[in-house]
Order: sequence, then C-alpha cells, then structure tokens
Amino acid sequence: MAQIDNIFEEIDEQMDADKAQKFYDENKVWIIGGLVLLFVGLFAYVAWRDALIEKSYRLSDQFMQAQTLEAGGDREGAKAIFTKIMSENSEHGYGIMSLLSEAQALAKAGKKDEAIANFEALAAKTSNSPMQGLALLNAAYLTVDDANRAKGFLAKISPTSSFRPHALELEGLLLAKAGDEKQAFARYQEAMQAGASGKLHQRLQARIERLAGNY
Repeated sequence: MAQIDNIFEEIDEQMDADKAQKFYDENKVWIIGGLVLLFVGLFAYVAWRDALIEKSYRLSDQFMQAQTLEAGGDREGAKAIFTKIMSENSEHGYGIMSLLSEAQALAKAGKKDEAIANFEALAAKTSNSPMQGLALLNAAYLTVDDANRAKGFLAKISPTSSFRPHALELEGLLLAKAGDEKQAFARYQEAMQAGASGKLHQRLQARIERLAGNY
C-alpha cells in the first residue's frame, strides 16, 4: 500500500512539474521581462537614493560654509551662497534653512523690509510646519511699530504651533502698549495655558503678577 502511495505522489509531482514547465514556456517572455524590469527599477531606485544623499551632503557643506562666512562678518560671501542654494534648491530642506538664515541676517543688518519679505516667503513655503510659526513670529516682531500688521502675522500662527505662546505674549504687549491692560492680562494668561516654558514662562509670570492686582 505504501508503494502505491509513493507512486501516486511521484505522478502528482511530475504533473505539477509539467504544468510549471508548460506555464513557463507559454509566459517566459513576460516572466523574463518582468524580472528585467524589476532589476532595472531596483538599480534606478538605488542610483536615485544615492544621488539624493550626495546632494544633501553637498548642500550641507555649502550651507555650513555660508554660516561660517556670516559668523566671520563676510555678509556678501554668505549671501552669495545662500542665494545660490535658494535659487537651485528652493524646496529642499537646506533651501528653506538658507531662506531663514538670509532673513535673519537681513533683520540683524536693519534691512527690515527685505527681511520681512523673506520671512513671508518662508511662511508661504512651510505651510503646516513649525517653521511657518517661526517665520510669522519673526515678521511680527519686525512690524511692532505697525500694530495691525503685526497682529495680522500673529493671527496666522496656528493654535497648535509651538510658537503660539510667544505670539500670545507679543499680542499682549501690543495691547498693553495701546492701553488695554485688561486684554493684555488675558493674553498673558492664555499664553501660559498654551504651554509657555523656560524664560518665556518666567516673563509671563512676572507680567501676570504685575497686573494681577488690577484684574
């Protein structure tokens, strides 16, 4: 009985092998073509990935060079590199960082209008990211002499942004400057509730304590 079972198993195996061979013979062009495409796609992906890594390394070196020049007082040299990175890689992370660095350098040099334009461009490029809140906050700081414009920037900062507590503090300062200490007090409290920490927390606590007796 065991021998008969073995014979049936051998027959089944042979039939399966014949079916497999027949399937291969009928579809070998598609099978070989598919394998070729698979390997070509794999090699292309590896080449693309390596190119991206090489590009990131190159941009990193350029960005660090620009920062070194900026720190050493070579504004024009740094600007040339930042501008090149931004023009050729505007959507890349280092393109975004270059735009931020250039905006900060312009602000430091007292070129407010140019700095604000760069911060606005940065905010537009970084929608729904922490960088957007930072850009809008910086633009607001540079426009404190125009309260309505500053408030416009602050209003665009997302309620979930990590920079929201800073925005609420600045809004409170603008209200206090306009003589509305009651609303300023409310903004400081809101900023505390929004998760202010560190030096910001200390500043807000001092402002609230100073106004607490009045409200």
